[in-house]
Amino acid sequence: MLLEAHELIKNNIDILVGYIETHGREETHKLIEGLPMIPRKIIYYKGKELEELDIDLVLKLRPEVVIIDELAHTNVPGSRHEKRYQDVEELLYNGINVISALNIQHIESLNRVVQEITGVEVKETIPDRKKILVCIGNDHKQNEKIIRQSFRIADRLDSYWYVLYVETPGEPFENMDLALQRHLINNFKMATELGGVSDKIKANTIVEGIVKYSAEKEITKIVVGRPDKTFSLKKIIRGNIVNKLIDALKDTDCDLEIIT
Repeated sequence: MLLEAHELIKNNIDILVGYIETHGREETHKLIEGLPMIPRKIIYYKGKELEELDIDLVLKLRPEVVIIDELAHTNVPGSRHEKRYQDVEELLYNGINVISALNIQHIESLNRVVQEITGVEVKETIPDRKKILVCIGNDHKQNEKIIRQSFRIADRLDSYWYVLYVETPGEPFENMDLALQRHLINNFKMATELGGVSDKIKANTIVEGIVKYSAEKEITKIVVGRPDKTFSLKKIIRGNIVNKLIDALKDTDCDLEIIT
């Protein structure tokens, strides 16, 4: 990872080191010499001064590539994200390339196998097969926007991704305006052409459908559009879907991303 960083500098690539843990190894100390470092963020927790990746500074500096070690690391409470890999996801989403590293026992699907072989329990893991669910509604222009942005996220993370429309008894698909039906079909077509899997399901409520589908497909990230700020009797009765979704997902390992 650090050798690659030196090679990139030789090729005039704008690269910065966001976080490296040397563990006191002399060889690692030598390898970071000459590499441009981003100062770490100081966080005070339970009377102790701790250091974390300064994700805001990385976003401000916007290097072409950033080096971030210890991908499975759990951030100090109070950090923007619980895990460092989630920091990396945010950087990738914002167009910054990341080079990172982790040991095989930190990969979720291999954690138990390695533990059985070595007898060593490792609690910090990262999901190695991220699945993204993009939830679309009746606003076809917003649908296009979140489909394109989600495609970019999935492409950078090399992830499976799905596009879902939930049909409810109060808004059956066949009763929709024909123009809206065509727009939704075009949304599905665009997602499929970009490599996603398009799906339409029926459920009593939108949130119920999303949660059930997410469990069936083992979704790890749900992407939705931010609701508009206009008020109507229907919205008051139905309530804020995003808030209901946040509440429904609070006891799961699924992340929720809201695209404006």
